[in-house]
Amino acid sequence: MPRSYPLPVEVDQTLVEFGERLALRRRMVGLTQADLAEQVGIGLSTLTAIERGDAGTSIGAVARVLWGLNVLSDLDTIVTFETSDPLLIERIDDVPKRVRRRKSK
Repeated sequence: MPRSYPLPVEVDQTLVEFGERLALRRRMVGLTQADLAEQVGIGLSTLTAIERGDAGTSIGAVARVLWGLNVLSDLDTIVTFETSDPLLIERIDDVPKRVRRRKSK
């Protein structure tokens, strides 16, 4: 069985706040939890977990909720790179497709 580590406090708090903002957005557009869950094709318990900030929900379910609230495009702003960034321009071809652990000797 994989080892489970507790979430850092900052991560846990961020997820709770994120869920609260999603719930606020849902209420602002006048949707019930049941309506939004049905609209985006997830279970009511999954939506409830997302709005509580439960770390166990899938990124796919979160993306569906963002889509249902018409804010999916905001997801694209989380990790961005400036194409004019000299470091990026110089090193983009050197970034490996994947990173593997080094073998210990």
